[in-house]
Amino acid sequence: MKKSIAIFVLALLLLPAFSMAVPVRASTGHPVLAATDGTNIVFAQYYVEMQAGSDVVYSVDGDTTFSGWYLMIVYDINGSPTTWFSGAQFNLWFAKQGFSILNATDGDFEYATNFLVSDLNTPGGVVRGDYTLGTWTLNDWDDSTDVTVKGQLGPVPGADTPVTAAHHFVKVYDGDVTLVAVATQQINLLPSFKLVPDYGPPCTDVTLYGVALEPNAWYKVNYTDPVNFTAVSGYADEYGRLELSWSMVDLGKYGYVYDDYSSPVTITMEVYKNITAIPYGFGIVYFNESLRQFDAFYSEYMGEWWYGPFGNTTCNQESWSVPVYVFDHLWINASGFCPDDQIIIRIGCWGVTGPCPGDEESGEELYIATGVYPSEVNGKWYYIVEVPELAQGCYNVCVENNGVLMMFCMCVNPTLIVVPEEGPCNSQVEFKVYGFPANEDVYIYWYELSLFDFTWYNVVNGTTGDDGKFVAPVTMVVPPQYGGPHPIVAGVYGYDGSTYPGPSYPSYYFAETEFTVTPSFWLDSTEICNTCTPFYLYGCGLIPFTPYTINVDNQAFNPPFVMAGLDGQLTVQMIASGFRPGSHVISMYLYPIDPYNLSLTYIGNYETLAYICFNVCTDGDPIYGMLLQISNNVNNQTATILTQFGIVNSALADLDAMITRIDGNVVTIWTTLGTLTTTVNAINTKVVAIQGDVATILTDVGVIKGKVTAMEGTVATISTDVGTVKADVSAVKTNVNTIKGYLPVDMTPVWITLIVALIAAIAAIYAVISIRSKIAA
Repeated sequence: MKKSIAIFVLALLLLPAFSMAVPVRASTGHPVLAATDGTNIVFAQYYVEMQAGSDVVYSVDGDTTFSGWYLMIVYDINGSPTTWFSGAQFNLWFAKQGFSILNATDGDFEYATNFLVSDLNTPGGVVRGDYTLGTWTLNDWDDSTDVTVKGQLGPVPGADTPVTAAHHFVKVYDGDVTLVAVATQQINLLPSFKLVPDYGPPCTDVTLYGVALEPNAWYKVNYTDPVNFTAVSGYADEYGRLELSWSMVDLGKYGYVYDDYSSPVTITMEVYKNITAIPYGFGIVYFNESLRQFDAFYSEYMGEWWYGPFGNTTCNQESWSVPVYVFDHLWINASGFCPDDQIIIRIGCWGVTGPCPGDEESGEELYIATGVYPSEVNGKWYYIVEVPELAQGCYNVCVENNGVLMMFCMCVNPTLIVVPEEGPCNSQVEFKVYGFPANEDVYIYWYELSLFDFTWYNVVNGTTGDDGKFVAPVTMVVPPQYGGPHPIVAGVYGYDGSTYPGPSYPSYYFAETEFTVTPSFWLDSTEICNTCTPFYLYGCGLIPFTPYTINVDNQAFNPPFVMAGLDGQLTVQMIASGFRPGSHVISMYLYPIDPYNLSLTYIGNYETLAYICFNVCTDGDPIYGMLLQISNNVNNQTATILTQFGIVNSALADLDAMITRIDGNVVTIWTTLGTLTTTVNAINTKVVAIQGDVATILTDVGVIKGKVTAMEGTVATISTDVGTVKADVSAVKTNVNTIKGYLPVDMTPVWITLIVALIAAIAAIYAVISIRSKIAA
């Protein structure tokens, strides 16, 4: 150990003998700065030199022998403390002056916090963030003896902190800003730079921070590899700090693409003061730039992914290409593009070496997308391209960004499309083909009509024109068959030496698709009568071995479930009897319990798979034919109904009566048994309230409201939605003159009588329903 350090440690040991026994309430003493390579240690007498943000020194007391050794702050040497702690934890500060106080107004700042004093006792050290604290036995470089130290390894403040070249002193704080331990040796900062961020796509916005520079001097940043020119320049401030921002160079403009270079590419930059480079290489910074590349492609039609990365500036079918179909949706996932400029996608473009085969014929470019911007973080973007109507062949797809052209090949396969893609039996569909051989007969085959028949049926044929599309519409009616998806293929015979084989699978086909058959129902007729004769419900497009439940008028049918045959068809015989006249429905659902596995139940929404509505006529209906008329004699909300069997009294509430028209004293009423007529008086019409010019009329079948349009004495003319009536309002607690105040002076009392007739008609409806129940009894 150097003599001065020994004297310093001895003085620290004798210090308590010359001082009073006063309790210490803060860290005190003088931690020692040193450098170590993990085996040896050298203690500084005066200073160490290092860059801001670094954890290694450049020199110790000017000796560069120790360049690259790690900086250590030593708190104890051979059991003799250099620093006394009164707390259990401590923080590190960096200061311009060496006084035993913390003075933030003078530039002191905290740069590392929350260290535990107990960690200094850990043999071999314990890592706390960017710092390591512990106890080590090392070889003293000066006298080649072992020395045991308690210390701390880690970086000094970096260029992204408030540090300047005027900061020299490390201070240890553990609770009292007026009493801190200060290292006697100083840290002399060398010019230091930090680039933020130091990786990303082309055009990334970056900032260079510099400290310990010459105040107010002019600096510039030059690209030195793989390109060479000045990136940015500017002046340091009065404290020797520099902050310069710019967008990184786009290497794609200089021919750097993924196929030729590994991504990322490291860009080297060097800082100059005027025309002189910063010495010792301290002015060199690096940026890792990712290159443009296509990361993956996905075809929705094929349901397949192709994972890259891919990258090219020309169309190269021999190396790789993306297969697609007309109207397919192709997903493009890419990265490493410049965020400052939009993405432009074109199909059929001419690249660096000319067009792909097939592009020469069209000579056209299709603009697919503009206005897509890559992410600023990594230059990523994605876009879904809908493949336009193109002939068979391969096409350049150009992706332009910031003046840099990237390309890939998209090969369009012959495409078969069915419109619509799903539907019931007996519906019409149309077939369309694209990219097929010109002027050829195309045979379209449909797989299976009955489950397990394993047969391809030649359902329809068509002829292509010069453009590889059908010259005329090719349609067909979906034949009866089981439900679900059915594969369809389109083939051209002769291309593989084959001849037309008849109704079997073609040995060579160009394209395939599928059609989904959905369930459907129909009846012999949409109107039946109660003639006690059979009628039939037919089903098609059902799935064999699948139980279905049938409801008639939302009531369960017996048997509880039915199943279709292998052809997906179903026939259910019913008897035309017992239906009331009017509208009815038959609906089908999935049976909620699997009959072959009672523990398996359908879970989810029980939506209707198919339904059919039908009407039942009045012929043969036992009730409708018996009803003759409703008498005007309505008493106590009971209607007298004349039938073929005699007179029946029925409550009006049982008839679901509703007034549809008032014509003078005659009221037309709709009931569940048909349309009837009665008089206004028959339904006990009376006005029970008048507010303003609005009258409330009570009848045996409900309440209606109307507007008073005229007054004649105590008789009011009231207009309603179904007609006009006249009624005496003398029983209502209101002033006739008040009512007249709401009316024109020339109005006449015409409507009150019509309203009374309307109410009487409503009461008559009630009687019809009672007849039905009494006759049944």
